[in-house]
Amino acid sequence: MSDKGEFRRESILRALENLLETTTLNDLNVRDISQAAGVTRSAFYFYFDNKSVAVRELTKEVDEEVAVASAIYCDGDGDPAKLIEEMITAVQGTWMRHPHLLRAMRDARSSDPGVEDLWDRGLESFIEPVAAVINSERSAGRAPEGADAGMLALILMEAIERIGNRYWIGDHHAVDVEASKQALVGVWMGAIYGRV
Repeated sequence: MSDKGEFRRESILRALENLLETTTLNDLNVRDISQAAGVTRSAFYFYFDNKSVAVRELTKEVDEEVAVASAIYCDGDGDPAKLIEEMITAVQGTWMRHPHLLRAMRDARSSDPGVEDLWDRGLESFIEPVAAVINSERSAGRAPEGADAGMLALILMEAIERIGNRYWIGDHHAVDVEASKQALVGVWMGAIYGRV
């Protein structure tokens, strides 16, 4: 793709993310996005089949950031409490950098099966690596045996999602944001290692 083409594509994505600050995904149409990006509708359709595909591109950026954060724990070495706190801090940062996109995704899930599937696939991509770490920690004797590692990883990831939706993309006080992060660290440590 040429530099000009890449610039147009990025303009569309940035316009979409900016529009989500004031408009729900369901209320946006391609004309709105194209006008905000300063491109024609045909230019929009050159890069994206529809607005859901454009949203999928935006969520790839978020997924990549979360994957980097997840690697802090899944690929890290050292004190698990420190690694888990660093990972959750990084995930929290991603949510707080993209609040409008994540809020739009959350709100559209109930009415758009494609968005629901996209959200679920993003979440599920992190379950297997976390489950592998849990099993490895158990095999090494650093974590006690317990519930199925895959199910435990799912519940732990769902806890992050729930807290993210409640405290990281809303208008909550900084003290609640910090408290929610520390509580998640405690939940992860307790569930995996039997200690906080």
